[in-house]
Amino acid sequence: MARIRRCYTSGLTKGGADMFAENLPGFPDNIRPSSSGGYWIVMSAIRPNPGFSTIDFVAERPWIKKIVFKLLNQETVMKLVPKYSLVLELNEDGSYKRSFHDPHGMVVAHPSEAHEHDDYLYLGSFRSPFICKLNLKDI
Repeated sequence: MARIRRCYTSGLTKGGADMFAENLPGFPDNIRPSSSGGYWIVMSAIRPNPGFSTIDFVAERPWIKKIVFKLLNQETVMKLVPKYSLVLELNEDGSYKRSFHDPHGMVVAHPSEAHEHDDYLYLGSFRSPFICKLNLKDI
């Protein structure tokens, strides 16, 4: 679940797939190109390292997930997910280039979208009525 598979849509490997990135520190939500030729990966939730990950545990047991979502509504479940925000920039080969962390979700909680434009990284969240604008030159 905390991995990205690359699917080829053209060229000699059309129809094929391979593992682009594995054992990520969180669960990828959206992938967008970066100006450096790599990719911005927004993590919808993080995985504790080291430690027990409830999301990893439940992902391997879909019957538990069904029970949880029958007993609790989405709003209640979201309150249980840590507000730790994480955005990664990966190179074209899937290796780490840089990362931006917001351990308490004070700037943007639960990011779901990243878009780079004119040396700024814009972050959006389905949980927030605003977008975050990061100046990449200052970081």
